[in-house]
Amino acid sequence: MDTTLAHLLGKSQQIVVPGAEHAKDDQATPEAVAAAAAQERLRQWAETELLPLRMQACERKAVLLGDGVYLLAWGPEKGRVRLPTIDPGFYFPVLEDDPDPGDYPTRIHLAWELPEDPKRGIKARLRRRPAPPPGSMCGSGWSRTCPTPRPILGVRPHLWAVG
Repeated sequence: MDTTLAHLLGKSQQIVVPGAEHAKDDQATPEAVAAAAAQERLRQWAETELLPLRMQACERKAVLLGDGVYLLAWGPEKGRVRLPTIDPGFYFPVLEDDPDPGDYPTRIHLAWELPEDPKRGIKARLRRRPAPPPGSMCGSGWSRTCPTPRPILGVRPHLWAVG
């Protein structure tokens, strides 16, 4: 399994913004300078968010379970975009009647089981939380307005932008 994961992820991953490599040229364009600044901000975010570890965790699930889910959302408690990985067994997309296989679902549900606690007299329960529809609420408790969910970066298997 570790060998498969190593081949899947390769030796390293880098965030690269097209045009950033020209920012240090003698006649750098404003677009190249902006691309380099964006690349640096994304790399700082990736370091703060522990992106390589999150990628390893999600891809390990993908190797073992056949799928993995990233949820890209605003984290108001941290004041930045967060990228939690979700166990694919908790992820339920709402599919259209005749979806295009290349399209991402516009709604998802997350569900998980809460175990029984005999000491407190609590039975086992199943919790389900629908993700917000486009343009509605998101964030911690989904209390902030979000843009329309959309796929990002084209990374497999299901990379989400819910906010």
